[in-house]
Amino acid sequence: LPDLFPPLGAGFPAVFGGGGMIYVLGWDLSASVEPGRIYLRADFGSANLGAGPLYILRSETQNPDGTWDGFQRIFRSDSTWWDTSVGRFESSDQHGHIHFEDWGQFRLREILPGDGVGSILAESEKTAWCIADMFNFAPELPGSPAGGFFNYCDSSFQGQSVGWIDMYSKAAPGQSFDVTDVPNGMYWLEGEADPANRLLESDETNNVTRLKIRLCQQESLTEAADSMWVTGASAKSGSQTQVDVHVNNTLRLKGLVVPVTYSGDVRLRLDSASNLGLRSDVLGPPKIIYDNAAAGGVIYKFETPSADTLDYMPIGSGPVLTLHFTILPQSPAPADSTNIIQLIPIEILGPAITIDATFAEVCGQYVPQNLISGSITLEETILPCCDTPGDANNSGSVNISDVTFLIA
Repeated sequence: LPDLFPPLGAGFPAVFGGGGMIYVLGWDLSASVEPGRIYLRADFGSANLGAGPLYILRSETQNPDGTWDGFQRIFRSDSTWWDTSVGRFESSDQHGHIHFEDWGQFRLREILPGDGVGSILAESEKTAWCIADMFNFAPELPGSPAGGFFNYCDSSFQGQSVGWIDMYSKAAPGQSFDVTDVPNGMYWLEGEADPANRLLESDETNNVTRLKIRLCQQESLTEAADSMWVTGASAKSGSQTQVDVHVNNTLRLKGLVVPVTYSGDVRLRLDSASNLGLRSDVLGPPKIIYDNAAAGGVIYKFETPSADTLDYMPIGSGPVLTLHFTILPQSPAPADSTNIIQLIPIEILGPAITIDATFAEVCGQYVPQNLISGSITLEETILPCCDTPGDANNSGSVNISDVTFLIA
């Protein structure tokens, strides 16, 4: 029996004009199939990895609907054979020869958590093929003929020798489907040989292969009216406080860059930052990629574990990051003193290298249109330093917090 296997994404030796090369069954996005639409085009082929050839004969009598019945010839080890009905042949106006129906098909499917296989989003129209020996995909298999046997598209019989592959280029008519309205992201490109399960094979479990692909056909990054803003807070001198950074994102995000600057009448020290809320947990903890305490600026970055995973910060609006500050004592403290927390671009090596607030989507990155500042204010006017001996943090009492303040 033969054994059909669609090696989607695989490379194999091919000979063109006497020169050797590696042909890869690939895919691309095209805007030329239909005006104003984006199509995914894919090479598709099926190799015979079985112990025997695939041999399909066409009936001599044409059916009333213009098709012909097809029969698969099964060869025995004693050189005899038997035939079984396996489907139909049809005439192809696009290619000028007959095709065997339900030979192969490729589809776009959702990726579920854990690399699961989700629903079909689109699939190719072309399922009928003219079957022939095109390339010797697995010449090491026993019984694989060096020159092939089914060397052209015959009108009476078609098939594949052991080890040989037949394929259609992605440029051929019908080798594409519309993905214009499919959101950017990671998907399964799935190929299936004998999708109607008409042919007899030695192994029916390897008729489907999948290739994880990234679609980036939707140009929406520069149009996202997203926002990042900081809440306000107040605290006493010498104490700790925090502000929350919020994000409104209309696209699923793979990462965030958050530049933080702070300056004003209140003297601050930024101690740390932490995730806040369930949305940012998938991005991992924030990392410092730049820190200039003297200038009151720091840049934090969130990242997913891998660009090819399904880990996204979902679309939504809410807090994602908490900034932890200590208010440093100062004498005298200005009345109604305030420190502004901003999310403005930070120059790290002069104007030539400036880091903006950035949202990373699966296919690129963009700067949110709205950046809103927050503030930290003193709750009350603080007395000059050391009015009470030992009260190092001016809290109004002498306790262990004065020791920890001095250590810090």
